[in-house]
Amino acid sequence: MSIFHKEVEEQVKSKNEVLENAFLSVYWLAKEEMANKKFLSLLTLLQMLGLENMKYFRHRSAGSTIEIFLTLGRVLKQRVVEALRKSKAFGLLVDEVTDILVMEQLIGFAQYASHDGEAMVKFLFVDNVLEDSSSANAETITKCISNNLDKCELDVQKMMSLVSDGAKVMTGERTGVAARLKQINCRLINVHCVCHRLALACAGASDETNYITQVEGVLLQLWKFFAKSPKRTALLVKAQESWHKMKLSEKARSVVVKKVRKACRTRWLSTSNAVDGVYEDFVPIIQAINLADEKDGLATYLLSKMKIFKFIGTIYILKAVLPELAALSRVFQRGTINFGHILPAITYTTDKLTKIAQEETPIAQLQVNIQQNGRLGTCEFKSNDHEIQVLRNLLKKYTQALKENIDSRFKDAMPVVCAFAIFNANAIPNRGTADFLSYGSKEIGTLSNHYFPGDKETQQQVKAEWEKLKYDLLLWKEQIPQELDNITPTEWSLKRLLSMRTEYSHFYPKLVWIAEIILSLPMSNAWPERGASTVKRVKSRLRSSMTNQMLEALLHISINGPPVAEAQDLVKEAVEAWSNTKKRRKLPSSANP
Repeated sequence: MSIFHKEVEEQVKSKNEVLENAFLSVYWLAKEEMANKKFLSLLTLLQMLGLENMKYFRHRSAGSTIEIFLTLGRVLKQRVVEALRKSKAFGLLVDEVTDILVMEQLIGFAQYASHDGEAMVKFLFVDNVLEDSSSANAETITKCISNNLDKCELDVQKMMSLVSDGAKVMTGERTGVAARLKQINCRLINVHCVCHRLALACAGASDETNYITQVEGVLLQLWKFFAKSPKRTALLVKAQESWHKMKLSEKARSVVVKKVRKACRTRWLSTSNAVDGVYEDFVPIIQAINLADEKDGLATYLLSKMKIFKFIGTIYILKAVLPELAALSRVFQRGTINFGHILPAITYTTDKLTKIAQEETPIAQLQVNIQQNGRLGTCEFKSNDHEIQVLRNLLKKYTQALKENIDSRFKDAMPVVCAFAIFNANAIPNRGTADFLSYGSKEIGTLSNHYFPGDKETQQQVKAEWEKLKYDLLLWKEQIPQELDNITPTEWSLKRLLSMRTEYSHFYPKLVWIAEIILSLPMSNAWPERGASTVKRVKSRLRSSMTNQMLEALLHISINGPPVAEAQDLVKEAVEAWSNTKKRRKLPSSANP
């Protein structure tokens, strides 16, 4: 056999292996959000590390590389689309983001229930809103959503919920995006993200208490004072080390020495983090500002605002109040939450705010700390009855404004959504009691009226199914594990109903469908917010010229793609799809590196 014949034989034998390795290399680049142009360099590295067969990979042109990226993204999107087509209901989560080219992108995620009843959230599409329109109004966004659903051949009648950040263009009662989509699907539920509701409620409370707003402004100026000057930051580090009275190693220094955090209303937890930083390091912060240039106007302004009793008292109030709100926000940001526990979680938080106001804990703690031997003793704060009363009034007014704003934002927390809580098997009363006979009657009426409007016969069927399902819930109540792993009893019951849908569909066809709708209903827009961050990482200043088609493919890989170690099946599917697309022209050998 000649040398050339051996070369051809070797190339034929290793063809599939070479293609799969090349596709896996591309997948790794996209998963790590690295530049597409690094692909050829990575191939060279693989050859240097011993994968000599990679020299047989001939499809090294820019066009072929682009097709490989697009194919991987297309295969991942097709998996999501097929899952949505098989489901009987899904929810859509949308948000707008401005990319590096100042293009307004609409990013969409879908939530659905898998075959075993698991709530799944997947990235679906990203689209340039203003590509064919001059204004990102409700009509344009609605058309954008409809077009993307049509491209995926998804039935809009299966879209049972729309979750957004609550902007007027999305939630407008008459002409908003949700109102327009309801004209197509009357069963659709418009959900205002609970995280954004909470943020708006907190911002509204700050506006009602003017001094709280002023303190937020001072915190922002404080962040700018240190963030834009390495010299001032160095002074702060030395002041913190002196405050802690120890010589720190590099590792310990990174723990003790903290930067001033930025307070920003558009970031849900940033104000709480900024207050924590000032609370913990108030003394070294004041010392660092004092060491700054005497002619520095910003330093003079900060000292005039911060070295007063009312300011430090407000920091203590915020330190007591904001963690409660931050904890509630973190619960809402988990992506999928238990609908029946939204209002109880809010009630718990408002009760905590009431307790703080009644016990006046932050004010009492401040009075102890400003004593000569206290943690703020060196600041020489002096208080009188008038200043203490001012803080008491501020505490009561702020907590009252928070409670009122939260109540106003959540009091209409969708009767349909709250009715889902009846599926909690732990809440079912004992059999034979009057409570058992009436349990869930009002809620099931709400659900049947919403999902089967005007159909009296079907509504009666839903009520009859519920009366039978209550007996199953009694049995499940004894089977629910005492310790559930990251799910609630309501979700456990719904998952059981769906995972055994083959059996239960004969007895509860309508309730099984409603259970799938419940598990496909998102209450938080946290996923699109994270997706917007991914857009800004992927389409960066160094990769600003990519098309939206490539951007969508890279987002599918980054967000929906499995870990590289588990991507073998995906790679094989992509190689097959890529190979069957068309007959490909290989580059001549001289063009290979």
